[in-house]
Amino acid sequence: MGKWLMRMGAMVLAAVVLTVTGCPPKSEEKPPAGAIPDSLQPPSPARPSPEPVEKEPTPIDVSETLEKLEPKTESIPETKLTKAQRDTCLVWVGDALPAGEVAKLDGEKVSLADLLGKKGSVVIFWSAGSSEIAEKLAAQALADLQGDAQAAFGDKGLAVIAINPKDPVDKVKEVLGTAKVDYPVLLDDGGSLFAKVASEGLPRVYVLDEAGKIAWLDIEFSEVTRETLKRTLPVVLGDSKAGKE
Repeated sequence: MGKWLMRMGAMVLAAVVLTVTGCPPKSEEKPPAGAIPDSLQPPSPARPSPEPVEKEPTPIDVSETLEKLEPKTESIPETKLTKAQRDTCLVWVGDALPAGEVAKLDGEKVSLADLLGKKGSVVIFWSAGSSEIAEKLAAQALADLQGDAQAAFGDKGLAVIAINPKDPVDKVKEVLGTAKVDYPVLLDDGGSLFAKVASEGLPRVYVLDEAGKIAWLDIEFSEVTRETLKRTLPVVLGDSKAGKE
C-alpha cells in the first residue's frame, strides 16, 4: 500500500512538471556536412516571359466620320399636292413651261422665252383677287419675290417674271404701286398662256432651270412657299452656298 502511494505521487509530480515546463524543444535539424546554406545558394533562373500574342487589328468604320466631314448635297424639295390639287396642274416638274406671248403694261408684245434667265427663272401667275385683303396679299407676294429672288439671285443669272392673266392693266398698276418691284410684270390677255399651265387657281409659282423646264412649283404663295423657294433657288442655280445666312 505504501509503495503504491509513492508510485502514484511520483506520477502526479511528473505530470505537474510537464505541464509547467511544456514539451522539450525539438532539436534543430543541422544540414548535412558539406551542404551550402540556403542564404548562399545562387538565385533560381528567372522564367522566360511568354511571347506576345499578335492580335488581328480591329477594323475601324470611318464611313460615319467621312459622312460628317463631307458637305451634304442640297436637293430640290418635293412638291406634294392632294390629288384634287394635282389634277389642276396641266404641267408638272420636268415639263417645259409652255411658250407664248405676253404683253408689257404699255401693250408691247414679247415672247416669254426671251425673258427667261440664263441659269434659271421664277415665274409667278397671279391676280389681285376680288377683295382688299386679296389685293394686299398679291402686293406682298410680289414684294417678297423682289427680295427673296430678284435681289438675292438676280446677279447670278436668275430672272423673275410676274404674269397676270386676269386683271385689267389699271388694277395691275395699282398693285405695283404698293409692291414696288423692278422685275418685269406682264399681262396674259385672255389667259391663253395660263390655260396651258393650269385649269384653275392663282397664284402659282414655277421655278425653271436653265433649259426652261420646271424644277419646282407651288399652287399658293405662303411663308412655306417662301422658305422652300429659298432652298430651291441655290440648287437650281448651282450655288448651294447662296442664300444661306
